[in-house]
Amino acid sequence: MKHAPAGSHRTRSHVHITRYLRVDAHGGCEMTARPPSLRAGQLAVELNLTVPAALFSKPLIRAQVTIPDDAAMPDRLSADVVPFVERALKDALPGIELQVDIRPRPIPSPSESA
Repeated sequence: MKHAPAGSHRTRSHVHITRYLRVDAHGGCEMTARPPSLRAGQLAVELNLTVPAALFSKPLIRAQVTIPDDAAMPDRLSADVVPFVERALKDALPGIELQVDIRPRPIPSPSESA
């Protein structure tokens, strides 16, 4: 009996697949079976597919996925995080006056990166 690839399993009626799509700010993407490591300007989207087994006898399936704007993480970290970051920096840099303000990194538009 053949085993299913990592991140997938089959029941009598369906095939269940989990994959991760790594997307960058320029529109590049790559799919992996395990959660990917990310660099600045990249995000990961977990894809969970449930496909009826009967569809494998048909030639083409199309899907369109739109992620709503409100699915994004908040722009600012929780207020509980900032004091801990500020304290750690002050402890590491004694005698230097600091004020910590954590903001999201702006993503350049394609016209700015050219």
